[in-house]
Amino acid sequence: MTLTLSGKDIFSNEDLSAAYRERIQRFGFSAECMYYRSNDQHVQKLAAVAKAISGIPTECKSSILDVGCGYGALLGVVDIEPGSYLGIDIVPEFVIEASKNYPGYSFAEKDAFSTDLKQADTCLLGGVLSSAVEPEKLLRRVLGLARHRVIFDISVAERFPRNFADLNKTTLPRIVCILSESGFLVESAIDSGATWVMLVGRPAV
Repeated sequence: MTLTLSGKDIFSNEDLSAAYRERIQRFGFSAECMYYRSNDQHVQKLAAVAKAISGIPTECKSSILDVGCGYGALLGVVDIEPGSYLGIDIVPEFVIEASKNYPGYSFAEKDAFSTDLKQADTCLLGGVLSSAVEPEKLLRRVLGLARHRVIFDISVAERFPRNFADLNKTTLPRIVCILSESGFLVESAIDSGATWVMLVGRPAV
């Protein structure tokens, strides 16, 4: 199934990076450049990721891999030790801006399938799967990189109008199945009634 963002078909990571770079030129580093309809929506999503992080055990925060870190906005709302954090993104402008805003933290221009990525105690996919080219493949890859926890949100299909073409949408049973196949289960969920749900997964054993 083809990913569509703002009515534009996206077929590859190169297309996706180009789309974000175009948004940066139009909107600067803002909620709008990240395809949120308002700053409030972006703040709500970041707050949910921060809440999920705060709810996991301290020993799961020794190393954190933030996949699709954007321009680092999450670091403005959550307390993460600089030495424990690596943010990666496929958009070079995001990596440059994040590095400028949060100089004590590590960032890199790469995707989750880079062969030099190491496992982390906790992996983050905040606001990523709904605009990933191959969301299920990406989730499975990140589950393979996460030792103890994975924090991610999904756009829930039944919460959108039937004719809403944008974004990747899925169902909770499908996500539970993917987690189970990777040896994970849903530990907790943050559901504010929006079109998305934030989930925390952990190894089943």
